[in-house]
Amino acid sequence: MHRLSKSFRTKDHANLHMRIHTGERPFSCSICSRTYTQRQSLKMHILTHKGEKPYKCTLCDKVFAEKKRVKLHMRVHTGERPFKCEICGREFHEKGHLTQHMKIHSGERDFQCSLCAKAFKVKTQLKTHMRTHTGERPFKCSVCGIGFKQSGGLSEHMRRHTGERPYSCSFCSKTYVRRKSLQKHMRIHSGLKCPICDQAFAEKKSLEFHMNIRHTGERPFHCSVCDKDFVAEWWFNKHMRIHTGEKPFSCPFCSKKFRTRCKLKRHTKIHTGEGPFRCSICSKEFATEPGLNIHKNRHAAEKPFECGICAQSFGSKLTLKSHMEIHKVVLKLFQASNPLLPWSQNSRPDRVALVPNTRREALRRLSEARETHSNHRCDSFSRLSQCQKQLVQCSLLVCRLVFKERSYVCT
Repeated sequence: MHRLSKSFRTKDHANLHMRIHTGERPFSCSICSRTYTQRQSLKMHILTHKGEKPYKCTLCDKVFAEKKRVKLHMRVHTGERPFKCEICGREFHEKGHLTQHMKIHSGERDFQCSLCAKAFKVKTQLKTHMRTHTGERPFKCSVCGIGFKQSGGLSEHMRRHTGERPYSCSFCSKTYVRRKSLQKHMRIHSGLKCPICDQAFAEKKSLEFHMNIRHTGERPFHCSVCDKDFVAEWWFNKHMRIHTGEKPFSCPFCSKKFRTRCKLKRHTKIHTGEGPFRCSICSKEFATEPGLNIHKNRHAAEKPFECGICAQSFGSKLTLKSHMEIHKVVLKLFQASNPLLPWSQNSRPDRVALVPNTRREALRRLSEARETHSNHRCDSFSRLSQCQKQLVQCSLLVCRLVFKERSYVCT
């Protein structure tokens, strides 16, 4: 093996360099036990504990505890990324960032949480994770007092107070609070467009998903429980949790569990106090804008979302969507098994008279229907009458959806 020889002006410099090869780090921080090869590096590190940051960037006024950090930071402005991943070609400002990135390819996770056994690629990720157990939020907002686990979270939060949107798209001048949001947006300018409707997409898989759901109608993933079909496997897996009851995403604050990561994220904002949407009537805060809108409807007693089948109104689109599932399930049941249906399974029944959705009215109509159609009573109709819980929800749908002709309707 051929070795490159490096020369030094003094013996001391040569000895310092040798510590890179031997791993010797004789200078240790008395506060956090971090070790260094040089005394000067330790001195610079001590400044981070004291909060002193004497080195300032001349372009953006950001301050640093160490001079070398300023040099590394300047690459953000110059665009220099000298460290390249040989596997995927991604480039980085710092060697340490490349080292961390390589663990994505290797799958290596050396840092394990002693409380929940979750493993992480880098020590800083573990340190941040530990705060979910301890509840520590060391980064406080000077305006509203909300605490954050990471300094980046505080920086993003502060922009809500200042209105600052520092990340701007060079193509369409759209601005963003977060760099990641801009990066995601920039993919739209990738040139990936739907050949049918010209909608733009960030990634090829997003375009394929769109083509399936909007244009081709292909839904290869079938649920054997409720006969629903899905475009994507992840969507199908998410749906199956409704049937299995699986809730793999757990809140670190109150142990409440959720079917999706999105719902968990929304829920945790209740604990962190990050709800930026405030009700103008009672000042209650919400983590999401839809949550605020639902709450406002309750103040006004508004129910703007109406069911197109039974005209029942709801305060939110989500509640209406849940209600519509009742119609779908019952319609499928009767299309599959009702001997009175004179139309094919693929056709839709005619809309008939609307009736009030009350248990008493349902029982009355059921009784009348039994007498009126005693000679050709539907098996499904009888089966539904066995269960009062189902009867309250579904019997009116029998009157409304089972029969195609108005003369069959029990009035």
